[in-house]
Amino acid sequence: MSTPHHDSEKPDQQEPTYIGTDQIAQWFSVSPATVSQWRIRFAVDNSDNPCPQPDIQINRWAGWRSERKAAWLAWDERRKAKQKAEPADYEAETVSYAGPQDVGEWFGVPGGTVSRWRLRYAKTNMPCPAPNVVIKGLSEQASVPGWRPDRKDEWLTWEKQRPGRGAGGGRKPAKS
Repeated sequence: MSTPHHDSEKPDQQEPTYIGTDQIAQWFSVSPATVSQWRIRFAVDNSDNPCPQPDIQINRWAGWRSERKAAWLAWDERRKAKQKAEPADYEAETVSYAGPQDVGEWFGVPGGTVSRWRLRYAKTNMPCPAPNVVIKGLSEQASVPGWRPDRKDEWLTWEKQRPGRGAGGGRKPAKS
């Protein structure tokens, strides 16, 4: 079984970056939807050759360490040859993280609001808590941040101290 990658205990350090289905799709010249379909079709429960399991999970997004590319390429060769995989070929200790949707639920707001908070307060003296991990997308906007669930209190403290409505700009009052 693969050893899980442990993220930094200090949230202000550079967060570990994982690759998502977008990058895997590029390796095989297929769409990300095809990779998602493979993950369903070749799941551990219903295949002799399961896809490599993700190292991290943030809601519905899965992430793999980039060095697991070899595991994906070997999986594809076995898939084409209709060969059976051994557990060591695909197993990983998947670690789950809270994504923007989860953080939003802590405050009763949508995940999009959390994403806007991250942008709005990024260059202020009150930035949002830094993510522990990121699943890298093909663009910065497509990347998915994740926080250890035990950091909920840190988020609650941040929210209590963040500047009130209208802070950070917003619309200017209409001139009369």
